[in-house]
Amino acid sequence: MIFRHYDQSAFPPLHRAACAGDITELTHILDAGGDSEAVHDLYDAQYAPIRGSVTPLMVAAGSENGSAVCVEVLLARGADPRRRSAAGVDALWYAASSGDPARVSALLGHSDITAAAGGQTVVAIAARHGSVACLRLLLQAGGSPHAVGGLGSEADVRGVAIPIFAAAAAGSAACVQMLLDLGALPDACDADGRTPLMFASASEVVAPLVAAGCPVNGGDTQGATALMLALQRHHVIEGAIASLNDL
Repeated sequence: MIFRHYDQSAFPPLHRAACAGDITELTHILDAGGDSEAVHDLYDAQYAPIRGSVTPLMVAAGSENGSAVCVEVLLARGADPRRRSAAGVDALWYAASSGDPARVSALLGHSDITAAAGGQTVVAIAARHGSVACLRLLLQAGGSPHAVGGLGSEADVRGVAIPIFAAAAAGSAACVQMLLDLGALPDACDADGRTPLMFASASEVVAPLVAAGCPVNGGDTQGATALMLALQRHHVIEGAIASLNDL
C-alpha cells in the first residue's frame, strides 16, 4: 500500500474520500463539481515522489482502504488512467501495490504496464507485496518477469526492483514460482552482486530458488553470503539455508 488510513487527514476532500474508499462521499463531491484530475502532494512527497502529484484515481488505486468501485467511478467521471505522478507512474502501478486484483483488473488496458518508479516495475511492485492474484493478472496482460531493462538487465538495478528478488523478499513461494515459470533468472545478480536467495524472507522460497539454480554459497560485492544475510535479518530461513550449505 502506498497510502495508509492515517494519510486521509492530509488530503483535500476528493482525495480523502478516495483514500477512505467512501463511495458516497466521493460521488457527492464529484456531483458538486469536484475535479477528478486534481493533483496533491503529501507531506513527504519531496522524499517520496510516489506520493507527489497524485490524483484521486491514484489514491483510490493504491490506498489501504481504497476500492475497485471508487476506481471505476473515477474512470467513468473522466479521470485519466494514464496521468502520471511525480514518480512517473500511473494508477495501475499504485493498484499493483494494493494487493487487490479487482483494482488491477479495473485499470488493465487503460494504463502503462511497462511503467516503473525508482526502477521498480508494475510487476515488481505486485511481487514485492506478495500478491499472487495481482501478479498473475499483470503477467497475463503482458507484464515482464524481468527487470525494467528486460532480460539480462538485472546487474543494472538493485534488489526488489527485480521481480524475482521482490517476490523472495515478500516471502511468497507462489510468486517466486510464477516468475520462474515465465523465465525469471534464478541465478541473477543485481548491481550489488546479490542473488534472489539473499532477499528471501521465508523458508518457503528457499527450495524453489535453489531447485531452479540459484547459488547457495556465492557472495555479494561485500563478501556476504545468503546464510550471512539470513543470520543478520531473517532468522526464520537460517536453518533452511544452512541445511543446503551442508549438502
